[in-house]
Amino acid sequence: MTPLATMQTAFSPAIARAAVAALGILVALPAAHAAAVVGTPAAFSVSTEVMDQEGGTSTTRTNLALGSVNLQRFDSSLGVLTGATVRVTGQRTQAVAISAQGNAFAKSTTGSGSSTARVEAPGTAITFGQISATGSCTAARNCASITEAPATATTASVNVAAAQLGSWAGPGEVNLSLWAPLLTATQLTNSFTGVERTTYGLQWTGAVSVDYSYLLHALPSFDGGRQTEWEIDFGTQLLGAAAGPRAFRLFNGSGDRLSLDLDDIVGDGDTSILQTDLTRFADLGADGSLAFLAFFDTGVEGDYEARYRLSLSNTGSGAQAGIDPVSTLWLTLRGRVEGGATAPMQVPEPGSLPLVVMGAAALLLARGSRRR
Repeated sequence: MTPLATMQTAFSPAIARAAVAALGILVALPAAHAAAVVGTPAAFSVSTEVMDQEGGTSTTRTNLALGSVNLQRFDSSLGVLTGATVRVTGQRTQAVAISAQGNAFAKSTTGSGSSTARVEAPGTAITFGQISATGSCTAARNCASITEAPATATTASVNVAAAQLGSWAGPGEVNLSLWAPLLTATQLTNSFTGVERTTYGLQWTGAVSVDYSYLLHALPSFDGGRQTEWEIDFGTQLLGAAAGPRAFRLFNGSGDRLSLDLDDIVGDGDTSILQTDLTRFADLGADGSLAFLAFFDTGVEGDYEARYRLSLSNTGSGAQAGIDPVSTLWLTLRGRVEGGATAPMQVPEPGSLPLVVMGAAALLLARGSRRR
């Protein structure tokens, strides 16, 4: 069994259990409101080693890939991601194994090693500083020892860069890679007649999690809730009658949510008869509303209907905001115009009234003469 294998057998299970237990408070819980999602930690246990033998120089390895962990991306159906904080907790344990052979008298030999650690993910990185350990052994012939240094905590958190938040939202997982940017071992003495060696081993155990902060999607409606279709019926109007405009409103829902944009309005049907003053708008805040009017032109008899499709979206802020419409609202306008069952009575103008009276009197006199 190699010195490092011996070291792993001695402490790796205990460290792994302790690291996961320390992170138990990070188990995912339902968010009480639209503010944050606390991620479930992903545990890891990685190790590496480097060996140096007598000769006056150190043996160094750089940028060693130790492994990786995966974290669940933010569920975009909950809302729009506005921030992500990566949290790392755990510890690094290091050991120096010394071996030497071939001496008739008691001699001592020493060696040392050091390392750094790093977590990388889209838009973020956490680097843990250099730790070092030294070991030695004394013997008359064969010399061997393992010196294990006290564990060093690796606990830190860092925010993901805003420009990279899109990599953390949507289906699937985010991969976080674990690295040893520096790993070095140095055999410090040359006392024995045989070869003297120093093996430096690093074991890193712990867990990684991510906390997401977000805002709810904008919630467009006609009633401040979830009414996505609205109908206005002007009823039956007489030809040429003044059908007063009818009011309606567009709302954005309440709560911690993004502002609302009206991006497009497309009408179909009798849009020249049934009209609205709807116009595009931007940045309607949460719990806000705007008022609009619908109009009916009664100049021509007939049955009329117009249907308007409204495409709305999040105001563009945060990861994946403003890319796709949040919702489509439908506004339907109806109305009927009738001309009436009979023509209206024609009233003579005032100037022609004497002529009408004289004509009626002449007819009466003519009828009397015929009877006589």
